[in-house]
Amino acid sequence: MPKKIAIIGSGPAGIAAAISACSVCGKKASVTLFESSAEVCKTILATGNGRCNFSNVVIDVERFRNSNFVEAFNSFKESDEDVISLLESLGLEWTANEQGLLFPASMKASSVRDVLLRALAFSGANVVTDKTIKTLSNLSDFEAVILATGHRAGRALFEGVDYELQRRVLSPIKTKEDVSLADNVRAKVGLKLVHGNNVVFEEDGEVQFRKYGISGIVTFNASRYARPGDTILLDFTQPVMCENAREHFSERFRRCNKDVDAFFCGFLHDDLALLIKKTLGKKPSFDDLYSAISAFSLTCIEVMDDQKLSQVSRGGIQVDKVSPSTLAVAANKELPFELFACGEVLDVDGPCGGYNLTWCFESGWRAGKSAAASVLP
Repeated sequence: MPKKIAIIGSGPAGIAAAISACSVCGKKASVTLFESSAEVCKTILATGNGRCNFSNVVIDVERFRNSNFVEAFNSFKESDEDVISLLESLGLEWTANEQGLLFPASMKASSVRDVLLRALAFSGANVVTDKTIKTLSNLSDFEAVILATGHRAGRALFEGVDYELQRRVLSPIKTKEDVSLADNVRAKVGLKLVHGNNVVFEEDGEVQFRKYGISGIVTFNASRYARPGDTILLDFTQPVMCENAREHFSERFRRCNKDVDAFFCGFLHDDLALLIKKTLGKKPSFDDLYSAISAFSLTCIEVMDDQKLSQVSRGGIQVDKVSPSTLAVAANKELPFELFACGEVLDVDGPCGGYNLTWCFESGWRAGKSAAASVLP
């Protein structure tokens, strides 16, 4: 009788695991993919603003949470596990933008979903939708189980597994200061995140002001390090093409006859200028003005734990109980099957820019191969 493999979750990691497991097993084992909703791989349609930034020309392992584990995982990587090779083998054509972000050539996330679903259909995997697996004990008929649930599973599913409650990261940041005057305004900035006297994160990028605080990619990346009470410093002079920003803006202030309205005209969005001017006196000195535009200070109240606004979760299965070579999970109690995990359910997350989808695809492919190997004679 053929051995049976169960995969819980049909996101990118789960589908990669199913295709991979089927490619190894052939007809020697059956693979069943369980999805709690009515459709598989639906979440990928929203990634990259509908374009699916699936990887990056340069993936810096040090930028991952639990980077030592990811580095160890990569040391066992085979050529078919590389995300580009993997997706090319499924039929995806891709392109890279000037920042090195990789997208499907169509610039449509649906193209990635289409090749995944086509490969899944041809793989021979059984797909069961509208089926919620609440506990591992429901899967005692299987010889291997792969957890690919992302952040959506209930805590009961992880009984007997070292698991930390997940929270959202790559999220907007709620600020103490009211920035609603500039709601929906976008600006290129240099952002620093300061904890105590230490700069814990620094990156250039685009920030978007919202009624509750700030959003945008650079904010999302900062949110991975932000804690309540941290100071956020925004440098609006960073994008301006000049050798010495302080001298440049000092001369601008002089040319404007120290008129603050004239100073901001042609420099920043009107609503953003109004927000900054509210922090200044009627006739600010240049030092005060320059401080406001080069180190505009906000205070983090919280990283917003909102599934609709956030991109990935932190927490999940603790990697010190996971084999980096096979992604087998060492449970705290005896289970009737071999247990594996992949994707977001593991306590691994990276910045924006294709890191998290790369991890999902590559870890899913590895978990599928490992589960298949565990059930074959």
